[in-house]
Amino acid sequence: MKIVVIGGGTAGCISALLFKKKFPSVDLTIVRSKEIGILGPGEGLTPAINSFLDDLDISIDEFILNTGGTIKHGVMFNNWSNDGSSWFHGFYDFYNDKKNIIGNKNTIINNFKSSISLNNNLDKINYLYYLVLDNKINLESKEEYGYHIDARKLTIFLEKIAEKMGISILDDKVFNVETDQFNNISSIILSDNKKIDCDFVLDCSGFQKLIIGKHYKSKWVSMSEFLPATNAITCFLPPDNNFKPYTDATALKYGWSWKIPLQHRYGCGYVYNENYVSKDNAIKELIDLYGDKLEIVGSFEYKPGFFKETWINNCFANGLSSSFFEPIEATTISSVISTMYNFLVHYFPKYIKQNINDQSSSEIQNLFNKKFVENQSGLMSLLHLHYRTNRNDTDFWKSIKNYPFPKFETVDIERFLNDINSNIYNEDTFKMSNWQEYSWMSVYAGNKLHEDIVELDKDDIQLYNESIIKIKDVADSYSTNHLEFLKTTKQMKEKI
Repeated sequence: MKIVVIGGGTAGCISALLFKKKFPSVDLTIVRSKEIGILGPGEGLTPAINSFLDDLDISIDEFILNTGGTIKHGVMFNNWSNDGSSWFHGFYDFYNDKKNIIGNKNTIINNFKSSISLNNNLDKINYLYYLVLDNKINLESKEEYGYHIDARKLTIFLEKIAEKMGISILDDKVFNVETDQFNNISSIILSDNKKIDCDFVLDCSGFQKLIIGKHYKSKWVSMSEFLPATNAITCFLPPDNNFKPYTDATALKYGWSWKIPLQHRYGCGYVYNENYVSKDNAIKELIDLYGDKLEIVGSFEYKPGFFKETWINNCFANGLSSSFFEPIEATTISSVISTMYNFLVHYFPKYIKQNINDQSSSEIQNLFNKKFVENQSGLMSLLHLHYRTNRNDTDFWKSIKNYPFPKFETVDIERFLNDINSNIYNEDTFKMSNWQEYSWMSVYAGNKLHEDIVELDKDDIQLYNESIIKIKDVADSYSTNHLEFLKTTKQMKEKI
């Protein structure tokens, strides 16, 4: 079987490598253009990346060495209430408490209520919060850390691995496709009328959406009515050796800014709405925040949403060519990985056993597309919740109060808010997409979306304070300093 991956950015490389790992006998070619390049100035990765690294036998040290990377335990949200406060969304699932720090579900719910009543966020019941404040890391559980990486370095690194695995890489542009009688893509047309025959195509062409959008004209489902940002500016900052093991997400007048610590620089950016601020004024706001050493490297406009069908005939789209919302919470690459695993493990093996032009294949594709829409709807809804703040200092933030609540078959934010504000904690409350309970609760508490403060009795407060002592003790039990860990990897590089 001949597989062609169109696009060689992060999505294209990850998709190709996982495909080759799962089906090593396929003839796989990546077509990418260095002239087009890739988008990211620096990216955050969630713990989803660790399954990929394990499957490709890539160690933490090797990954960090080749990507200029640092460890990421979560995101610190700054000034989202316009009062100078911060709240942390870490990767530790305190609601299910797999470390058994608290254990008892009733105590966990009490901690949640007490946190809101006393502190207005959940930082004190997440041991990772105490850990990152001391610039310490814990690499014991792969569910509790991701990475910050240089996207360009990552692509170079993954391409080298791809070549070792027997994947061909062509530096060229896709100009057209040829199809057979069933409208399946039979060959890819490159420059100078060169052709590549193919049996299956992965469209990872990014915002160009070359195949799934321009050729097959899949229906685009806009999410602009739920997400307020329309543009992004990307930039670099010089390093300062202050390697925080988290991403900073700082709310600004017309959107928010990310700051990602890499070993050799920071990757930064501003996600904003051009209807409320010009690009020049947005850059001025960034300079006010970060100083005049800021280097602007790019900008782009986007419309948040996803394709209703990302698998049509013998073409499957992944990454930016299938969906994009915005950079908050580093969900883009996480979605690439989870979508690819879902496709390769649960759907593609069934598909290739069928006649690819019969009804059974269409049913498999329809099931996959339905699941993709469900996942994207849940993901977008979580991102929407981040903007539901009490902030009203500019027309941008005031406008969000007029945005409707997302409501889909599998996720209903308004119901979630009503349940939590009514002290309802049941399984149905949290059956909202593939995102875990603690993520919804962290954003809810961090953005102060509670309607009333629950009055606590002495027993509640005592139980809460006892929990905090236990949680702090767990954080104190870890001693690995982030900077010292990175120095160790650098020393390893010098010895190689």
